[in-house]
Amino acid sequence: MTYLVFIFTIFFSIFLTNLARKFALYSGIVDLPDKRKIHSKPMPKTGGLAIFIAFAIAIFLLKAGNLSFHSISFSKVITILASSGFMVGLGLLDDVWNLNPWQKIGGQTIAASIAFWGGIQINATSLLPGIAFSPVFSYVLTVLWLVFICNAFNLMDGLDGLAGGVAAITLFTIILISFYVQKYDMMVLAAVLSASVIGFLFHNIHPAQIFLGDNGSLFLGFVIALLAVEGFFVGTTTVSVFVPFLLFGLPITDASIAIYRRLRNPDNSQESKYSLIRFINKIVQPDKQHIHHRFVALGMPHERAVWSMYTVALLFCILGFISILLTNVSLLFIIGMGIISLFIGLMKFGYIHSSLAGRKSKEQNTVVLNTAPLSFFQGIVDCVLAFMAFTFSFMLRYDFYSFPMEKQIYSKTLAFLLFLKISIFLLSGLYKKQWRVVRGIEIIPILQSNVIASVFIVLMSEFININEPLATSTFIIDFFISVFLMIIARVGLTYFDERRIQKTHTLKNVLIYAHGKSAIDLYFSHELLKNNGFNAVGLFITETSEIFNRSDVTSGIPVYNPSEKLSSVCEEKSISTILIDGTWFKKNKALEADINKYLPKLNIRIYHISFESLQSFTLPKSESSNPVSTVHM
Repeated sequence: MTYLVFIFTIFFSIFLTNLARKFALYSGIVDLPDKRKIHSKPMPKTGGLAIFIAFAIAIFLLKAGNLSFHSISFSKVITILASSGFMVGLGLLDDVWNLNPWQKIGGQTIAASIAFWGGIQINATSLLPGIAFSPVFSYVLTVLWLVFICNAFNLMDGLDGLAGGVAAITLFTIILISFYVQKYDMMVLAAVLSASVIGFLFHNIHPAQIFLGDNGSLFLGFVIALLAVEGFFVGTTTVSVFVPFLLFGLPITDASIAIYRRLRNPDNSQESKYSLIRFINKIVQPDKQHIHHRFVALGMPHERAVWSMYTVALLFCILGFISILLTNVSLLFIIGMGIISLFIGLMKFGYIHSSLAGRKSKEQNTVVLNTAPLSFFQGIVDCVLAFMAFTFSFMLRYDFYSFPMEKQIYSKTLAFLLFLKISIFLLSGLYKKQWRVVRGIEIIPILQSNVIASVFIVLMSEFININEPLATSTFIIDFFISVFLMIIARVGLTYFDERRIQKTHTLKNVLIYAHGKSAIDLYFSHELLKNNGFNAVGLFITETSEIFNRSDVTSGIPVYNPSEKLSSVCEEKSISTILIDGTWFKKNKALEADINKYLPKLNIRIYHISFESLQSFTLPKSESSNPVSTVHM
């Protein structure tokens, strides 16, 4: 019966979504394009209405088929439908009349209160077994959780298929965890909701025919958060309290960054600095700086950006599932590894300014050196490679399938090793360098980081495995395999990405003309340049610098000093475009005249380039010789 309802719900959701699209177009419930949005025509935004109706009808079909709810009373199921239905209505009102922030938060609080009064409450945690929360504290915690998660999903709904796909991935993980801990009613609810989402996605994948709208994104975040409360917070000691936070890791991270970013932005409000109204008004201001926006802005196609976000969501969900299998100590190490990997990605995307990523502050004219779409995954990839290296080395040193004691040592050591390795990679400066260029001297940071990590692991292994320490040879093998995999991965990614760029772009040869350190900054963003159609073939540095004194070639790119004739370099390299650091140009008004006097006979186009906003840039349409225009990254 359940399987038939699941299949029926998918097809019924497809049908309802098509009806919802026609209804939105007829009634004018459409999302109009503007500078903050990626679509160029009005789009219907009633997707949440279709998902909710399909979900509700599936629930009643299951009840009509004599499916008895044991771990969840049917009254709680009705509570889920009632509160989430209220949220759909609230979102629909917002889609039609654009409610102000206070009206939306008030409505969301009412929906969360309905759920709480219906018995869906955060009243215990596995961190404090046997201790129940007071009613007031339970109410506040439940409302805050539900309101935050539904808004986090709402913020993430910025690309075709993104929020719906992330919801489906989260629901499938809830299904697996519910099956593992034998909460079958929870598994059924998650299954029929996922079926409703899958049917909607048939009309929502790029190019989308319909959007979720606030009615959909608020509903999905809210109802999945309800399932998490009922499944993982209600008097359980068998499921880790970290599970729901890991399952919602991507929307929580994106929402937290958005709040932090918006609070740091200056405003002209007359309210007190510590006013609650000012605080709310700042964090609800829309922008185009979310993680999925960064992927697109850095040159990644729409579909690849969505799949990249799916990958991040899947990794969070995998950690959530793994967390129910680990001891508390191992779980803390794994979570620590995940936080550091995420920290590396956020640094590379410019959300966090740190010298560990080659960028100290936003005010300095120093860019995130290897800002490119896939740089977000640097830490994650290195964690996967470290896992593979240790697993291979352990299997070479021991018979992995024969000795249970060795298996216990492996599982006990792995979490600590991954945490220690990624921490040392970060602190040793590995991520200051360009990720996918491995030529000669660029191998040294990889070797250095792995040497330090291996030495620390050998020293610390005595404390972690007191009774049965691993043989030192295991870590020696791990060192060589780790270095090999990291070099191969970087070379392979460079090769395949360059092949992709060559197929999708006709690259325009450019010369980077800059001043000292800024020349290095500009060049080391050459992946970003390539994603936008530029191929950096040389650095022209206006003064003798450390980099020129050390070498006349950087990562295979020639470095020129002022003694070289600019015109001859342009002719030799078939250069049609020169990129100038826009920040430096503002301080040197005579620069344009100095450059133009070297190029009297060449049709060279000059552009100022800025890294302040990390937005994608395009070439101006002007055809005049030697124009000076500004482009932004």
